Formats: sequence, structure tokens, C-alpha cells
Amino acid sequence: MGPEKETDFKYELEPSSGRIASGSFQIVKVSFMPSAEKDFSTKFPIKIQDNPKVLVLDLKGTGTGINLEVKPTKVRIGPSLPYDDTAFALVQISNPTQHPTELVSYDFDKRFKEDIETLNAFEEIKNADKEIKKDKDKIVLLPPREPGSGLA
Repeated sequence: MGPEKETDFKYELEPSSGRIASGSFQIVKVSFMPSAEKDFSTKFPIKIQDNPKVLVLDLKGTGTGINLEVKPTKVRIGPSLPYDDTAFALVQISNPTQHPTELVSYDFDKRFKEDIETLNAFEEIKNADKEIKKDKDKIVLLPPREPGSGLA
């Protein structure tokens, strides 16, 4: 199964093939992975063995971005004497989207460093990372988590 044409987004159906016994059903998981912030739609054909008729799913999705706003965009901290009171400036960061967004300081966030170590411990993820460089379509999917919570 696959989309009709090459696009800048990806739909996946899981399972991608199989048999359905008479009178039963199969639940299919549809995943949508956009690469841009816009609306997408495609027709997804499902071919049925020994049947010339093709079942077509109409798939629609919206790619949304993570857009934090920072005010002011430039910060200048004036001169400060060594060992004097700390000089500082205030910056406002706001999230205008409908989605909670996690803001991480790569240098100072202990949980982020622990999460990276956890991910690096899994051989499957290490191998997938190597494949991503070769094949842009390879993606590692992890279960959703709440912003601020760790992987473990």
C-alpha cells in the first residue's frame, strides 16, 4: 500500500497487508507525518487480491509547527564587575499555539541529557539513526509523552 504520488508528507498504514476472515474486521492504524506547516490530502489506494476494484481512502491531515515567540528578540546585558551582583535581563517566551511545547536548554537540562543517554542505549534507535542519514523516509516512532516528563 502507498500514496498515489511522491509528496512532502507521509502516511503509513499498519498493518500494511494481511487477510481478513469472512465476517471479521481489521483495525488499521493510520499515521501521518507532515514535513511542513499546512493542510495535506491524498487518495490512498488499497488493492484487494483477486478483485479489480480498488478501495480508496481519502486521507486529510494538517501539519502544525511549534512557534514560540520571544520578546525582545535581542538582549543586551550591560557591563558587570567581577564577583558583583549578577547582571540580568528579562525575556518573555510565549506559546501562541494550541499545543503544549517543551522548551529545553541543551546545556543545562539534566533530564534532557538523561533522555538522550536512554535513547542512545537502544541499539534499534542507533541503527535507525544511521539509516536516516541514508534514507530520509526511515523514522523512529515513540509513544507520545507530556512535555516536561522524561522517557523512563
